[in-house]
Amino acid sequence: MERLRHCHKEFVITEVLKIHWELHHTKMKEDQFVGSHLETMRMHLHYLEKLGYPYHDKLAKSAILGSLNKRFNGFEVNLKEFSISELCMLLETYERNLSEFSDFKC
Repeated sequence: MERLRHCHKEFVITEVLKIHWELHHTKMKEDQFVGSHLETMRMHLHYLEKLGYPYHDKLAKSAILGSLNKRFNGFEVNLKEFSISELCMLLETYERNLSEFSDFKC
């Protein structure tokens, strides 16, 4: 039984390290919509929480912002003011506004 607990603990630690790596190395593709990218990032965060290693809120938001493509270079936000869900809604709104303005012709 002790061996089983040890194997499980090793598995969890391996998974946590793998998800941490993926969280910080996942980059949004140029042609990808922000909603699908955010879903991937939130899935990683949720998995860490299920494993018993929740990610600090500010670090999670920084990882999300750092993973965005160059279309979001002009996006600025105070991380303390918004939850992860609110940040995701702001990013989706920002993307919609970008596409609306790019379609606008004088």
